[in-house]
Amino acid sequence: NSEILMWALGNEENYHPERFKGGLDEWYVARNKAATAIHTIEDNLSGGRKHSLEERLKGIDGVHPVTTAEGEIRDLINNKFKYLLMSSGIDVWGFNIYRYKDHQTFLWHWNYVMSRLPENLRRAAFFSETGTDSFNHEIMREEQNIQADAVDAQWLNLMGYQEMRQLCSGVLFFEFNNEPGKVAESEINLGIVRDLHADGPYFGLVDENRNPKPAYRVLQQRWVEQEDALHNKKMPLDQYVKSLPKLLETTPRWT
Repeated sequence: NSEILMWALGNEENYHPERFKGGLDEWYVARNKAATAIHTIEDNLSGGRKHSLEERLKGIDGVHPVTTAEGEIRDLINNKFKYLLMSSGIDVWGFNIYRYKDHQTFLWHWNYVMSRLPENLRRAAFFSETGTDSFNHEIMREEQNIQADAVDAQWLNLMGYQEMRQLCSGVLFFEFNNEPGKVAESEINLGIVRDLHADGPYFGLVDENRNPKPAYRVLQQRWVEQEDALHNKKMPLDQYVKSLPKLLETTPRWT
């Protein structure tokens, strides 16, 4: 199916060892077996030829890469990269990262880790989740413009610095719409802008009635500008990037 981009196995399962009788080892073994089985099934369906990593990433013969959504990177760094060495079936790594604007440290860590692995295990990475919510836990009400400013800063920093574009294969902002019935209403998260609380029902780029929030409009405008510059005006990528605001050096100051 050409509409399928990738097969995704698991979402932050590394945060929940209690789900597995054998602990996290059981999860990483099972996930790799599932990824390998997916490769075998798709190879057989597309003529029986074993496809390379590059061919899966490019969708040759209709095969798809396998990804996952890992919660942060710490569990993969521990124990001398034990779980990475057990994950040859993963074609591209997704990471759920909430560090406000500080995505570059994650990418530097990933680049370092990849340099220490055998070449056949080196993989690209993307942000399977990032963003922030629109609820200010300190005053117990929404501040949607604060969410928009944070999301804009995250996009500009990922797009505006060449080294990050080279290390990052993409980003998904969490999430499209609010979830008013979400059970986990709030939890402490040091990567969430302003109040250090992740208020689960308020992460949407649109509200629960699908009305666009300011964060939606900010990203929409950035992507329209980018499309116009790169495709309509035929502006070279480097020239377009130089026109973007540089934000990494700034620190948010709250009153």
